[in-house]
Amino acid sequence: MLIANTITMLVYVFVTIICFVFYSPDGITVVNQPGLSFLKTIEFRFLERFDMVFLAVYLILVSKAWNTYAYVSAFSTGRILNKQDHSSYAFIYFLLVIGCVFFVNPTWNLSEKWTTLVSYIGMAVIYVFPLFLLVFALGHEKYRRWKAG
Repeated sequence: MLIANTITMLVYVFVTIICFVFYSPDGITVVNQPGLSFLKTIEFRFLERFDMVFLAVYLILVSKAWNTYAYVSAFSTGRILNKQDHSSYAFIYFLLVIGCVFFVNPTWNLSEKWTTLVSYIGMAVIYVFPLFLLVFALGHEKYRRWKAG
């Protein structure tokens, strides 16, 4: 484990130093993904865009994360609506995502703002929703006792 973490740290330091050498210290703040942008300049005779290899691998890693969220959202929607087949909800979910990306056309900075907003909403749900459920459960219990007599 120590060797793996050390190698990972050395690779990160190496990429960081290369990016600071390639870009100026002021210019590196303008580029969103300096490591990936640096890879665009590397060309081989047999491979014109070297960064596309890394994008393909990165797409697989990212899709592992959002595919899980998409499945859970479609499955949960089916469970909430008491339907056994949740494939139609997955189709609707993906159509909504594709429509949002097509019509909104998010930039990198807008995507960062959305990520920050969603994380704040997630924190609010983590702390506020259990309190709401507690108040609801206590109120429901009092209502049930009142109704019973």
